[in-house]
Amino acid sequence: MYDAIRPFLQSLKVVPEDVPFRQHLVLQPEARLKSQIVAPPMYARRPMFRFNLSSLFPDDVAAGELWLKADDPTSIAGARKALSNSRLDPSQADAVVDTLTREIALIQGCVRHSTPSLCH
Repeated sequence: MYDAIRPFLQSLKVVPEDVPFRQHLVLQPEARLKSQIVAPPMYARRPMFRFNLSSLFPDDVAAGELWLKADDPTSIAGARKALSNSRLDPSQADAVVDTLTREIALIQGCVRHSTPSLCH
């Protein structure tokens, strides 16, 4: 049993400053975390890179093409507004935009059944 979890336990011995995304995951004062800016993913920072969000709309909605540029506040705001007419509910739309525009994101989800909802 120990051999199965050995890699995980070994990784816990790493100095916290050596972990990926250390600026977001290593314990810091609350004020520093609140003021921290989370950049878009590295691949989304490439010149001319855009996400095509058109597939998030039902076929009967004439939305045209919707492009999201992860480092452009106007594009982000436009995508959030346009996604209000998409297949997604408002919280899902926000989660998609947040995930595509930040190098790290935490999304809380739930499972919906006909009765009852398992969302807490």
